[in-house]
Amino acid sequence: MSTQEVYVIQPYKRVKRRLVAEQPTHCKSADEAMLRLTRLRDRDTVAGAIAFSIIVDTETGETHDDPRTLGRFGDLPPQFGDEDDA
Repeated sequence: MSTQEVYVIQPYKRVKRRLVAEQPTHCKSADEAMLRLTRLRDRDTVAGAIAFSIIVDTETGETHDDPRTLGRFGDLPPQFGDEDDA
């Protein structure tokens, strides 16, 4: 079994009163994910975003363990809890 840590940013926009997921962005490293997350803060069209990493089996695509939050800001769906901004 071969695994790889994958880094993802998931931005959200507000459509009327709902938060809607935008296209996720895959990054090469945690540092790149945090840099991109920081840049998203300045965009008026982004209500919030979360950067996370997850371990993936490269052969099956299955994930291992829960995602690890790297950073977050703004409004996020309830499943992400009420943590303070990163």
